[in-house]
Amino acid sequence: MALVGCPAPGAPVATIDVEGRVVAFDGTPLAGVLVHADGELTATHADGTFTLEGVASPYTLTLGGGGSEPWVHAYEGLTSATPVLAPNVDVSQPFTSYGSVTGTVWGGSQLASDQVVVVCVEGSVFPVRGCGRAEGGATTYTSPAFWSGGAVAPVRVHALRMRVDALGRPVAYLGYETHEADVGHQGSTPVDVLPLGALDASRFHGTIVPAGGGLLVWSGAWVRLDEVLGLPFFTQTPGAGYLDMNAPHLGDGSAVVAAVADHPTGWAFAWLTTPITEAFDLRLPEPPSLLGPVDGATGVTAATEFRAIGGPTGAKEFRWSPSTGVGGPVVSLTTASDVARMPDPTVLDFHLVPGGEYAWSVSGVAGEDLDAAVGAPVLPWLYVVYAGDLLGLSGSGAIATSLTRTVTLAP
Repeated sequence: MALVGCPAPGAPVATIDVEGRVVAFDGTPLAGVLVHADGELTATHADGTFTLEGVASPYTLTLGGGGSEPWVHAYEGLTSATPVLAPNVDVSQPFTSYGSVTGTVWGGSQLASDQVVVVCVEGSVFPVRGCGRAEGGATTYTSPAFWSGGAVAPVRVHALRMRVDALGRPVAYLGYETHEADVGHQGSTPVDVLPLGALDASRFHGTIVPAGGGLLVWSGAWVRLDEVLGLPFFTQTPGAGYLDMNAPHLGDGSAVVAAVADHPTGWAFAWLTTPITEAFDLRLPEPPSLLGPVDGATGVTAATEFRAIGGPTGAKEFRWSPSTGVGGPVVSLTTASDVARMPDPTVLDFHLVPGGEYAWSVSGVAGEDLDAAVGAPVLPWLYVVYAGDLLGLSGSGAIATSLTRTVTLAP
């Protein structure tokens, strides 16, 4: 494990008070998360904040949580006194409540064969996410709604109606409207939508290029309504290397375009925010390559070095997941180094299983230094792809993850 900024022997050690915050990938605060650094142990408050005093800098911060899928995530070599941490927690965990919004899309009449209505929900008090759509010929829609805590979620329902060509590309925007509603946990709230009023649109076009022989498997675009909410106006599987269509004049006049690529050594996900009137150029990086241990290695201990090279230039996240039936927490380490050792989960009273088999992989976050990358989780693309929503993606970024190897811990 590389030492960062070690003081000369006998020199005083710089200490700082760390006032941080732990959030899910969509910015939802995570309460009750265990936090350890420099011998101090605490837990996050309801708003996700925590305080540790007199921590030697640079420092290693270890987070952990229990439940049905326990996890531990360590951050090595931090210097920030106010880190915002988005640990690599399973994406389903932040959502403790769910419901739906459903209704007619065109006064009960069928949509024309070349029309699509996209309906998304946005929390008006706390984060709520979910999107649905109705294709040509449909009379109704259903949009899921996911949130954390509370039996009732106040939401704003956004509906966008568009005409598409034979390839599903928007050619005209026929209406947009919003409604206020309350969604109950495990309930279905009726909201009929009738988006009217043609919208101005501009040509939206650009290239999507995966590095290293990657194959595009998915691409999509959203018009941004605010920092964390976008309405998807185009998605495509498999992805296209060039997009050329109309984008509506909504929100701040910008859009987010994103894509996923498969590589011989893993996969990559990238996104960027761009004015809809400017051509874009989205580049997907190569994934990191694993050097060692070899696949199937046995006798792994806390001293075993895990090595990876390449991938995006920035921080790397090493991740170890126990095989089915092994038990124990999923363990992750975010570091600026290409070399890592498994973090010690016992500082949080979590334990790995001696002799257990673990799968490991490495993700790289493009262009981020360590203190910035701790708030850039590697999993948001799952909900972007499968829920069609825009969750916490703003600015630009790229993530690439290696293939997986397995190792077995020493007995």
